[in-house]
Amino acid sequence: MQEIESLGGMVKAIEAGVPKLRIEEAAARTQRASTRAARPSGVNQASREEPPRCSRSTTRSCAATRSSGLQRLRRSATGGRSELTPLPRCAETGEGNLLALAVDAARARATVGEISLALEKVWGRHRAEIRAVSGVYRGEVGDTDDAVQRVRARTEAFFEREGRRPRILVAKMGQDGHDRGQKVIASAFADPELT
Repeated sequence: MQEIESLGGMVKAIEAGVPKLRIEEAAARTQRASTRAARPSGVNQASREEPPRCSRSTTRSCAATRSSGLQRLRRSATGGRSELTPLPRCAETGEGNLLALAVDAARARATVGEISLALEKVWGRHRAEIRAVSGVYRGEVGDTDDAVQRVRARTEAFFEREGRRPRILVAKMGQDGHDRGQKVIASAFADPELT
């Protein structure tokens, strides 16, 4: 709270990306502690008597289920459009309840993207500053770990030979939004201190 106050309030802190950074730092510390089993979590905390049941599905069955759900939700070409009209006016003037108007538009089957676009016309698009978390893993592991020392030595040798830090590509399959691990790994190799 003191950090947020020193930055001039929550809006300024958000603009600077501080809350997101602090959340990512805490998540990285938790992930590292879990990896080391210093803090029990999930599977490494308790064993199950019987294995979990897995359901089997095919691409076709998933596609059919999704398609039928989308058909039920599909709206006419004009559905939801008239409900979007008041949004920019309310955003511009401050008159009215913007949340209620957005809910009305959603109930009329306007998509989140359409609602956001209507507001973007007035406010513009927010551009978050992406900053990588650094130093967390090094703090958890310490500088005495042999594996860390070997990686740091090899990284320094690469730097001397190539004139740059090593780079890695971390590819993520899927769209579930959990990119923290890849971001931490990538930042570890981008950071001169090799976090």
